[in-house]
Amino acid sequence: MTITEKVSYLKGLTDGIGLDVTANEGKILKAILEVLDEIALAIEDLDDSVDEIASHVEVLDEDLASLEDDFYEIDDEDEDDDFEFPYDDDDSFEFKCSNCGAVISFDDFDFEAEEFTCPSCGETITLECDCDECNHE
Repeated sequence: MTITEKVSYLKGLTDGIGLDVTANEGKILKAILEVLDEIALAIEDLDDSVDEIASHVEVLDEDLASLEDDFYEIDDEDEDDDFEFPYDDDDSFEFKCSNCGAVISFDDFDFEAEEFTCPSCGETITLECDCDECNHE
C-alpha cells in the first residue's frame, strides 16, 4: 500500500466514524489529514522524478561505458591493472644539444641513462641533472 493509499484510508475512516469537523478535535484531525495528503502527493512526485533521473543516469552510464570501450580499448582482464592514459606527456623529454643546437625530443626517455648520442650531429652528450626528484648524482 502506498502512502497516498494509506492517507486515503485514514480519510475514509474519519468519514466512516462520523467525525464532527465542527468540533476542535475534528478540525485538527481534518487539517492533519489534509497536510498528510499533500505530503503523500509530494513524495509520490519525488519518487517519479527520482525514477526518471535514474533512467537517464543509466543511459548515460551505458553511453560512457561504450565510449570508454571504444576510446581506451580496455580488456576486461586489464581492468585490475593500473591504467595509463594513452596521451600522457609525462614520459617525454626535450632539450637542446649543446654542440649543434638541435632540439631533441624523446618519448619514453630512459632517465637512468647518463649519456646518449645526438641524432643531428652524432656528438655524445652527458646528462647532468640538478633536480630534487631524481637519484642522479
